[in-house]
Amino acid sequence: MSINSRKIPKLALTVALIVIVFTAGMFVGIAVYRTWFLRRRIPHIMPRRVLPSIGIIRLYGYMLSDSDRELYVRSISYALRNNSIVAVVIRIDSPGGYASIVEDIYRSVLLLRTQKPVVAVVEGIAASGGYYVALGTDFILAEPSSFVGNIGVIVYAPPLVIPSEGVLESGPYKYTGFSLKEFPFIVRQAFNNFVEALYKNRKDKLKANIDNVTTGKLYIGVDAFKLGLVDGLGSFLDALNLAARMANITQYNVVDITAIIERQLNLTSIGTVLWKNGTHLSLNIIRHFHNDSIGIYYLAPYYITSGKYLDVVEQYIPPSPWYQQPTKEEFPLDLSHAILVDESHGNAFNPIVFNVFFGLFVKYGYKVILIDSTMNLTSLLSKMPKALIIFTPTRAYSPNEIKAISTYVENGGKLMLVYDPSVGFATYINSISQEFGMLFSNGYLYDLKTNYGIYRNIIITNFTECPITKGVSKIVLFTATHIYTPYGIAFTSSGTYLSFTETRGVYTPIALNGNVIGIGDMSFMIDPFCEIADNKKLIENIVLFLISS
Repeated sequence: MSINSRKIPKLALTVALIVIVFTAGMFVGIAVYRTWFLRRRIPHIMPRRVLPSIGIIRLYGYMLSDSDRELYVRSISYALRNNSIVAVVIRIDSPGGYASIVEDIYRSVLLLRTQKPVVAVVEGIAASGGYYVALGTDFILAEPSSFVGNIGVIVYAPPLVIPSEGVLESGPYKYTGFSLKEFPFIVRQAFNNFVEALYKNRKDKLKANIDNVTTGKLYIGVDAFKLGLVDGLGSFLDALNLAARMANITQYNVVDITAIIERQLNLTSIGTVLWKNGTHLSLNIIRHFHNDSIGIYYLAPYYITSGKYLDVVEQYIPPSPWYQQPTKEEFPLDLSHAILVDESHGNAFNPIVFNVFFGLFVKYGYKVILIDSTMNLTSLLSKMPKALIIFTPTRAYSPNEIKAISTYVENGGKLMLVYDPSVGFATYINSISQEFGMLFSNGYLYDLKTNYGIYRNIIITNFTECPITKGVSKIVLFTATHIYTPYGIAFTSSGTYLSFTETRGVYTPIALNGNVIGIGDMSFMIDPFCEIADNKKLIENIVLFLISS
């Protein structure tokens, strides 16, 4: 009796445990079945394992406007802050843009790169600023037929400022912010920023001399890879796979970050819209977005429809009494103390910026007369003026005019022929210059090593002794050209190139044949560039030669 009574509690305990285990099993089974059923029937309400993501940033088009800056910088910031994004691919099809925006995006990419792998893939073009941004990534892929490079900078200078009593400024550089003589070195500094980024990010990867790839040349993707400007050839899918390997993931989602930011901010990239519409940029479009006194751009010039090295805005230049042409009735019969400057053939020059040059004639007792299309050049030359000056004509001279000019020189008249390759072609001036053993090239001279600020501001120190070069030891020419002639009196260094032939050699930008001076540059005579080196001395020698007997 006592034994059986002791066994009963043990039996009850065993039965209770069995019931508990059975009940728990039923609940577990029901839960498992329910989970299976719900996942099968309504899977969208059940949580799944969250996959890591690779973020995509589409850098398409120009980087010009505040909307472009906002879109790309916000996209990079989103990738930085979102922990589910473990790597980023930047798809690039861009010719560059405004320097400040490009540098902002580049530095943002550098910051992102310190936190997550970043791969760039060039899908069409990464020129200038487009390539600048790519330099901030860990790895650059390029499609074989894409274009890469165009390393360099474009700088637009402000117009010359005419003082006004209605608006008074506190200092001489308040309007412009700098001296025009310093302009080439501002270009140089911006260029140095680009080269520094290239050197910092690819110095161990470049397979060519850095000087050779910073000439502004654009390379097809295959050649860019050979030169070390990119790390490999591939497509967007290759870039995704590479980013995944760098992040040590095999499964991932793809997130279009730029689309997310566009929706969040209700933002449209103006640069992308212009690019997709096939719009090439004019100076007016560029200055619409950045109406600065000076504009610095990492931008491929192939997509710019206009622009000059020195932009002198005509509407800011009021008429000046000293160069008002006399009417036919007022025209003096005696031109022996007159310097005729031809304006009757669409000559590409502006007299308002030649004060020093023309002022020297007046100083020595001569009068400068501009000849327009209402006057007869042939008739005027028969009156034997002291000298005739022809700046870059853009319209043809008639056979009678060419003959009259030749006869004028044969009779002792002085002639100065000036051609500037930055403002026109040499066709029309060559119709005259060939009569005197000179032919101007349409290309321009440049020196990558020895220059005044930038490559096409060449320094000349080699001269033939003559009245024109007396006392001149160094001059600076701005976008000059070569003259094919045996009568050279100024010569470049052997490291100079001619753009049309891309051949290095010693070239002749100034020539003198009897009474005829040929000069392959105009800018060195312009105020204030005439004050650089011995330019003013050269100008004075030219004036004295033209007025001498």
